[in-house]
Amino acid sequence: SPASAAALLEQQRRQQAQQAGAGVSQRSQRQVPAPCTPGPTYSGGQADSASLSKLSDYTATYLCPELVVPEEQECTLLVPRLPEDGSSGQVTVDDLRGVAVFRAYYGQGKRLILCSAAGDSVFAFCRDGESGTLTIHHHSEAQFCSLRADGGGYTVATRRGVCMHLRGDVRLGNLNATDEQGQLLAIAEPVAKSNARRSVRIGPQVDAGLVALVLLGIDVLEQQAAAVPGSRGY
Repeated sequence: SPASAAALLEQQRRQQAQQAGAGVSQRSQRQVPAPCTPGPTYSGGQADSASLSKLSDYTATYLCPELVVPEEQECTLLVPRLPEDGSSGQVTVDDLRGVAVFRAYYGQGKRLILCSAAGDSVFAFCRDGESGTLTIHHHSEAQFCSLRADGGGYTVATRRGVCMHLRGDVRLGNLNATDEQGQLLAIAEPVAKSNARRSVRIGPQVDAGLVALVLLGIDVLEQQAAAVPGSRGY
């Protein structure tokens, strides 16, 4: 549940503080952060100038406040690709050991639903919007933002007008997520020898739930665009 996730997050923060006191070394720019465990968990010490940036103007509100990566930490998730046949079903978003962190249902009345690993608590969901967009909602049903193709990739726009831009090669799974100032928030890369999952490194102060849901949402929009010739926005 959200409450238990928040409690686990606080426990993880205490453990990380103890590790920092014991002299855990900082991770280099090219090292992959340690695996997440259900909650999720986070890794790393103070980020250097070349590592993922803290979220700037995006910190006023979050889709999943209990899933925001703590300051000076990073998180890595394995986000699957949705089937291209437009079917319905479920997938898990895992840590690097293959342990489920989230569960996502797709192809139902609500286009996507992001839940706890056990499926007993909803964090957020997506609905079809206008003109090839998805609207992304809090578990309370209130709309948080929209996701759409923008001619060069995809854009996440909140009602406040704050955006996350995703650029790269969607088909290969290479994507960078940046804020309006161009600061790097997350990096998605295909898992070696597998085109079925993406390894997603998420920076400090970034909503891991939103990032996971947006990547799955891009899969949905890509399927819709492929079904309508000439409809791709980039």
